[in-house]
Amino acid sequence: MTDAILTATQIDVATANQHSTILVGEGLGEHLAPLLDRHKVGQKRFVVSSPVIWRHQGARIQRAIPVDPILLPDGERFKTLASVSRACSAGESSAPTAAATPPCA
Repeated sequence: MTDAILTATQIDVATANQHSTILVGEGLGEHLAPLLDRHKVGQKRFVVSSPVIWRHQGARIQRAIPVDPILLPDGERFKTLASVSRACSAGESSAPTAAATPPCA
């Protein structure tokens, strides 16, 4: 395990339907594939990001895992059922090795 992983802050989030672990720390992006494997995220993976964030961080993420991002605009007004549906459809059709989001149900 690397220093980045060992020093990361872990936040556990539980809802009625699901449990998620969020890691926050410098340098974690370089260890994305092993982190996803460690948390038993399946091989069908995708990233949902905003164009602004992807412009700054996309190359780093793509070095860690090959992925075609699903880009959604910034802002609460774009978080609609229609945008989530488009993201789910894009994620379901993503390449088998394409970060990770739970499957849409």
